Amino acid sequence: MQNILFRFKQLKGTLAFFSSEGLAKGLHWVLLLLLFFLSKPHPENYGMLALLIAFERMAEVMLDFGQKRVVYRFFDKSTHDNRYFLSTTFTAWMLLIAVILLSLGLGIWASGCDTFFNIKTSLPLYICMANLGVGKVYAFVTYILRIDKRIKSYAGMRLIFSIVQFAASLLVSIVFDDVSLGFVLGTFLAYVISTICKIGVFKEFAISFLFDWNIFKRNMLYGYPLVIQQLISNIGPNIDKFFLAELVSLTEVGHYNFVVTILSAFTFLFSICTSYFEPMLFKIRKDPKRFLITNQTFIYTCIGFAAVVVLATSGVFQLIDKAGETPLYLMLSAAYIMLPVYFYNTYVYMTSDKNGYVVFFSAIAVLADLAANYILIKSYGVMGAAMAQCIYTFVLSWLSYAFMEWKYPHYRSNHNRLLGIIMTLPVVACFVLNAPLVLLAEYLAITFFASYFITKNRHEMFAVVED
Repeated sequence: MQNILFRFKQLKGTLAFFSSEGLAKGLHWVLLLLLFFLSKPHPENYGMLALLIAFERMAEVMLDFGQKRVVYRFFDKSTHDNRYFLSTTFTAWMLLIAVILLSLGLGIWASGCDTFFNIKTSLPLYICMANLGVGKVYAFVTYILRIDKRIKSYAGMRLIFSIVQFAASLLVSIVFDDVSLGFVLGTFLAYVISTICKIGVFKEFAISFLFDWNIFKRNMLYGYPLVIQQLISNIGPNIDKFFLAELVSLTEVGHYNFVVTILSAFTFLFSICTSYFEPMLFKIRKDPKRFLITNQTFIYTCIGFAAVVVLATSGVFQLIDKAGETPLYLMLSAAYIMLPVYFYNTYVYMTSDKNGYVVFFSAIAVLADLAANYILIKSYGVMGAAMAQCIYTFVLSWLSYAFMEWKYPHYRSNHNRLLGIIMTLPVVACFVLNAPLVLLAEYLAITFFASYFITKNRHEMFAVVED
């Protein structure tokens, strides 16, 4: 009975979190689609926006220094040292970010280069860099709200950010007829306003500029492998845009990013699940039975959400078909659907303090992705980028899963192996058939598997776990 109540609370919390976070991320999704249509007279502007977003995402995780997981791992409200932990983490983090961003900005300006990784060295780039700094203050507050289980405060902050970003980005884009400037400036205003609204968190937790060298060393030793892992993990989903800009054109980058934006409905639903479950998995990592229950709930929640997205995007599919992007949509969706397997493996490694494994498998997948992008884009253009993305997620997910089953035999699962077969066959078939029928078969297979697991294994899933 205790286990049933535990899982019910998880699912109830997930739905509550989903409704608020889904609205925030949904606004962001709609914003990117609207900016695509606003950029129609100048399609290269949307390509430039895609490069700015890709640059920001990769730099964002590098500048995180693993501090998100550090806060989740070491935050303990009940101890007196928590004040020194939060103050040291915040002070060191902000100083490191300030030094790096100022050095980079001055270096780009002094060099006099016209482009930086095919991004024009103009105002949008410098505002994007400012966003990286201001955004980390915003992120630090959200980490505390999440780990302290203040779902309402967290949701309120996210909604304020999303609404301001949505309105300001559209307004600036229309006034200046530049979607890249509109998006980065709207994002900057959203970070500033939403953080000011929750500035009381710093006073409540007595966060100041106190510094403890021992806490700093512990944070860096725990977090630095995650920096590498996070950076490597973000190279795969974003480097293809830079290859396309270099080997094809900014206009094609814009078309490619439009399809990626539509399919980001997958990733934003997955990120909602990870945002909810991740702090919980770290907190209960010392309880193997409960950890296994929670991690299984996590992956099958992702699968269930993916099936819903598949059905919901059937109407959008017709819009893409008219734009001649059906094969691109088909290939990319097959790649994204494998991501929950990677998330599942990652939490096993990270909560066991084996972050090096995550880095190793991510590095192998990125090397495969870089090679595939260079070879396939030269031959197939945007379709080559989609094929490379498919190769990347396949290697990342199933290589790390195979090793996990060997290293941690108590995590072996016939259900996960069946899931692997169901998800892998359509991906292989995509390269051969390249037809919408394959995509529909994948949708049906995932829906069937989720239903099968819940029905066939309901007694196992809801069995009572003795304390």
